[in-house]
Amino acid sequence: MKKLKKTFLHVGSDKTGSTAIQYTLHHHRAELRSQGYVYAPGLYHPLMAAHFSEQPLQLDYFRVRTSDFNFAKVKTEAKQFISELEHEIEFEPVSNLIISYEGFTGLTETELKDLKSFLEQYSEKIEVIYYLRPPLSYAPSAISQRIKFGSPSWNIHPPVTHYRPRLEVLEKVFGKKNINLRNFKRNFLVNGDVVVDFLSQIGIDSNLVYKQFSNTVVTNSALSEEAILIGDEIIRLLGERGPQGAEFNQIFLPTLEKIQGRKYKLSQLQRDVIHRATIKDLQYIKSEFGLDISDIDATQEASDHKNSALSRNTAHSLARLIIENALPDFQLPDVNIQEYHEESVINVAQGKIIFKETTQLTLAPSELKNLTVEVVNESAFWWGGKVAPVRASYHWFDANKNLVEFDGLRTELPVSGIKPHGKTLISMLIQAPSISGEYYLELTLVQEYFNWFESLGFQSQLLRVSIE
Repeated sequence: MKKLKKTFLHVGSDKTGSTAIQYTLHHHRAELRSQGYVYAPGLYHPLMAAHFSEQPLQLDYFRVRTSDFNFAKVKTEAKQFISELEHEIEFEPVSNLIISYEGFTGLTETELKDLKSFLEQYSEKIEVIYYLRPPLSYAPSAISQRIKFGSPSWNIHPPVTHYRPRLEVLEKVFGKKNINLRNFKRNFLVNGDVVVDFLSQIGIDSNLVYKQFSNTVVTNSALSEEAILIGDEIIRLLGERGPQGAEFNQIFLPTLEKIQGRKYKLSQLQRDVIHRATIKDLQYIKSEFGLDISDIDATQEASDHKNSALSRNTAHSLARLIIENALPDFQLPDVNIQEYHEESVINVAQGKIIFKETTQLTLAPSELKNLTVEVVNESAFWWGGKVAPVRASYHWFDANKNLVEFDGLRTELPVSGIKPHGKTLISMLIQAPSISGEYYLELTLVQEYFNWFESLGFQSQLLRVSIE
């Protein structure tokens, strides 16, 4: 069996020029062979990951193409890919292999070990190349990408990549010394270009790049703020009945890309949330790998726009027109239009939560139960939002009021939120502790990434609960 000197496993991450790297490698195979490298078959290699994955349809590439794939089809095509790859390794007169797909970081530790074992049959060494993008630079691009594939711009999770859990798995499987982390910032890349930088990392002299690798122009331009607002409204109107993923991209992206306007910038609140969501990741990367990706460019400054680029009414009207033109048979719902509310960090939270049942609660271990509660907002802040949303939650304490569980399940407030000096009824989901006994349940609210309301003047409610 032929043994290569080295395999380079490029794992992304997303929004770090992976497409440009893949296009260059795919379209310059002859130049690569002349330098002793073979690029695995295809533009990029989701089928490689799918071969080792127990749930390949959960990998990004297949998840957004659910209408094109099923489990059996993916596994069959993945097997064919492996056969073709083995043939190229055996018969190409080269000594290095390159594989590229961002979804490799979606594999479990066991699946990555199987991938490593396979590659070790054909290669003496394996090097993982992983480009990391600073969070404040990454977020606007990720927001645009979400819209392009039919996902809300700022969903349950903010637009961040949690690098630490991915890196910990890669380190366990491949070893820290075999992981090449690169800072995806222009001044850290060779010649300020990610393609030149990648070719340099795999051992191709950067002076040869412009001689043998002609520039491959690949664009994945970000949408304007106006397009993002309209796209968000299209996604909301379509709901679960509308096209998703790649189908949404094919139908709506050509129109969204034509909508000109101002560049999307993060608000100060968005920046604060991203900072809080990623600070532990950044500290880990710096302490374990000596790489600092927390630098902030001038282009990442907070938006100075006082108002949204479009009113909600305008975005809604334009979204309906686009849907009616693209999907004339789609039955659009009659929905209430709520104007955009300015979100902020809540530092005072006068108000209360009230569960009016007078009898003591009795639940089974781990039982899920909905409680009808009234939430009263006596503050000057609007409670709700999606960037740093306010949600209902709870804490569990034992009979001696020692903390048992701090982070309870979350319950969304109404889409319209709760206005200052307003109130509303919500059905609040709780889950009982798994062990029988006497407990106290504290009902409260939380602003995600910032504060629990009981620390801000909010009147939480403490209930006695029997678990039996």
